[in-house]
Amino acid sequence: MKIADFLINCIKERCAALESEVCRLLVTHSTSPGATSLLILIEDTNRQILDKIETIAKSTTIRNTLTNAQLEQSLNRFAKLLPTLHELLSFLEGTERKGSFFPFAHPLRRLMRKHIEECEVVFASRPELNYSFEEVSSPIRSILNAASLNDICNIFPKYFLIISFPQAEAENILLHCIFAHEIGHAVYQKENLVDGILGRVKVSKEQIKNLSSEALMSHRGSRGLNKTAIQIREQITEEINKSAESWADELTSDAIAVCLFGPAYLFAFIHLIISFQLMDNCSDTHPSPRLRLRLICQMMDLLKYTRHFPGPLRKYYGPWKREASRPVQVDNPILKVVSRSFEPVLSAIIQQTLKTVKPQYTDSTYAADIKTLPQLIIAGILPVEVVKDHKKRTMQTQSVISILNAGWLVNLTALDEFAKSRHLKTADPFKVKRKLQEEISKALELQEITTMWKELHNA
Repeated sequence: MKIADFLINCIKERCAALESEVCRLLVTHSTSPGATSLLILIEDTNRQILDKIETIAKSTTIRNTLTNAQLEQSLNRFAKLLPTLHELLSFLEGTERKGSFFPFAHPLRRLMRKHIEECEVVFASRPELNYSFEEVSSPIRSILNAASLNDICNIFPKYFLIISFPQAEAENILLHCIFAHEIGHAVYQKENLVDGILGRVKVSKEQIKNLSSEALMSHRGSRGLNKTAIQIREQITEEINKSAESWADELTSDAIAVCLFGPAYLFAFIHLIISFQLMDNCSDTHPSPRLRLRLICQMMDLLKYTRHFPGPLRKYYGPWKREASRPVQVDNPILKVVSRSFEPVLSAIIQQTLKTVKPQYTDSTYAADIKTLPQLIIAGILPVEVVKDHKKRTMQTQSVISILNAGWLVNLTALDEFAKSRHLKTADPFKVKRKLQEEISKALELQEITTMWKELHNA
């Protein structure tokens, strides 16, 4: 039993170390509901592992009944959860901490829960120039159920999302409108939209046959490549299906993002994605920026945002719309087939999305916002509340989306006016934009405080 006793002591040490780290993080992450929820799950699981180990250690019946190998396996059943708990801790790297400032966190969490009620979310900064989405609740539940720790699952949200953003862009609040796309992924999964979208994407048997023939010819005579025509056809079909599933998710998430954030998502998409990707670059997981931009522009027109664009914004938007309408040039033969299969169904993806997610930010709201809010920003007034009724002297709190759309309008068409009102030198546009970002961040912070106060007042 010496090995078993050694294992018991080692597991206790690992549990004690993990408990200490969780207690420390609960203090530093106390301002983040998502992080707190995850830490409590880790803490409870760690405690139950320790209880199970203690039970085995103290039970003479178990120790006398089981063989050495069986006892070691019984201990390992719980001990093997510890690396998983440490992996969960890694999700908290770069997350909202006590004393940190991320004004978008609470409004985004609020927006997320409008569409996914049983949901918790953690926002984390990462060194990569990328926004990403990961749903971790399902795998966590599977691991806990396998270890007979089902009761812990009851305290954990049905959906737990880790949404990351580029660490270097943390203060670029307008760029964070890309978060709408990550929320789109969550809605896409929850509403199970995959079947309704993929059912419209058609790849003919003739196309697969031609690809198979070309692949067979190119592989003929190559060493170590003795695949039959059937095997090659099966592999190509699998690659097409895999890419189609990913592309359907990405394009639908773009459509959902427009429903949530309106034109602000279009401008964030252009400033992020197209800043480091060629228009026709695509992969097995992502369609080309050109195809995605085409879908977004179609939604801009369909939802009638563009008819409210002022002259300077029309001048900005026009070239991008024309660029999106150009043919997509794809070199990879398999991805070329996938791309051409998606091009005819963009409107169907939009219609399917609109059946599930009604536009949260309408063109009429946008029209009203751009008449008043940009001028408030230029004048140095945080665009959080506007007069609703002059006679009654009532105010209306603006939504986060309204503030962001107004911010983008100033960013794209009125930076000079903004700079002059603050006596900033327009020769340094990046400094002017940083100042704009700071003021939009303050507006979001004040908007959240106002919203929370009204909720408490009406409770």
